[in-house]
Amino acid sequence: MDTKERILELLLGGKKSALTLSEELGIRESAVRAHLEALRSGGLVLSSLVRLGRGRPKKLYGLTEKGLERFPRRYDEVLELLVREIESDDAGRASRYMKGVAKRLARELLGERATTVGVKEAADLLNNLGFHTSYSETDGEATITSANCILRRLALKHPTQVCSGLHTWLIEELTGKGSVKLERCMAYGDEVCVHTVPFPNRVAN
Repeated sequence: MDTKERILELLLGGKKSALTLSEELGIRESAVRAHLEALRSGGLVLSSLVRLGRGRPKKLYGLTEKGLERFPRRYDEVLELLVREIESDDAGRASRYMKGVAKRLARELLGERATTVGVKEAADLLNNLGFHTSYSETDGEATITSANCILRRLALKHPTQVCSGLHTWLIEELTGKGSVKLERCMAYGDEVCVHTVPFPNRVAN
């Protein structure tokens, strides 16, 4: 483990000063400060002045959200267990929950917009969410291609709920169209996920 990774690991326990980190690492404080500056520039660490008793405030360093995300997370595993538990009780309820999640997520993505958006703008919103989408048009339809699945592990085990369900419903909620079709899907072995919307039902962009 290099020094920067060790610093990040030490900051998991809470904010620390450069002096404290140098003592724990056994290296010079000036070297620690150089590493901290590099980590700060990368958005992994932030600094703040904190008054600890009397005297001048001390500069303490802590992890940003980006820094915290460097450490292992088990989101997909927990979510997969949750979906499995709901499905074992009532598969229909799992679908209703997924549709509800799609509605809420669409509202968050739309933000202050009072209405739905066109297919191209929906593709942009999905791209911001992490789907790595691209948009294209043919003679009869608009196409959203997603090169990344933000719920890949869950989708592989529950493609009906995630791919035919959540992902497709999310596009429908964003565009206000109920005719979105999942044509290709990574969960079924395709390299990308492809959703299409016929032109007659498309909101003008």
